[in-house]
Amino acid sequence: MARTKPKRKTEPLTVHSYALTATTAATVHALAQEASDHTGWTVSESATMRTLLTWVVPRLDAKGRAQVFALIEAEQRQRIWGSRPR
Repeated sequence: MARTKPKRKTEPLTVHSYALTATTAATVHALAQEASDHTGWTVSESATMRTLLTWVVPRLDAKGRAQVFALIEAEQRQRIWGSRPR
């Protein structure tokens, strides 16, 4: 009896575009490169971002979320296109 190749069980990916500062982009690139060196496989920056989000967000308690929200607010104040709702 022939063996069948196992199929990956993953949810479909959707494409999004995000604007990163040069510093943030360099950080993501460096982390992806370090992960590639560690695993021996090419690790994309998208995989790095997905992993960070899926690992960090479930671990945030109420205090951690409040800290993240404060950082988001500070980030938006630095950007021209960020504005508060009226």
